[in-house]
Amino acid sequence: MQLRPSFWMSVSVAVLALVVLLPFRTAQAQMRLNDKDMEHIMKNLRDDAKDFRAAFDASVRKSAIRNTSREKDAKSQAEQFEKQTDEMYKHFKDSKKADRYVSPVIDSAGHLDRLVYSLNLDGKTTLSWEKARSDLHQIANSYGIAEPYFQSTAVR
Repeated sequence: MQLRPSFWMSVSVAVLALVVLLPFRTAQAQMRLNDKDMEHIMKNLRDDAKDFRAAFDASVRKSAIRNTSREKDAKSQAEQFEKQTDEMYKHFKDSKKADRYVSPVIDSAGHLDRLVYSLNLDGKTTLSWEKARSDLHQIANSYGIAEPYFQSTAVR
């Protein structure tokens, strides 16, 4: 029984694909967070969101949009983000699930990200935001959600 060269070519490609993709799959599995780590990150995000809101509100009061309806809207968005992160954390702490809470938090973060960088807020506010974004990045990756704010900063 003689095997054709196309058979060996197919077998070679399949083996090569396994050799290349198997380590990738293993690396992906190692990036998943256990419940304890996720709870800790969500708690950090909740705390960071609280700190960010205080810095953001103070910075917006001194920004180009002070004393306008945009200032009120911006502060309202920061308040909403803080509440959403708190709800997400509490729900995860109680049930170890937060699927329905993560997307709204990420969406709110996208709006705030555009505000933080378009208003050129002070360094304290920007640093506080970056800290929250770092926590958000870990959470979004764990839930497989794209982060709109990372696409916007890549262009800057």
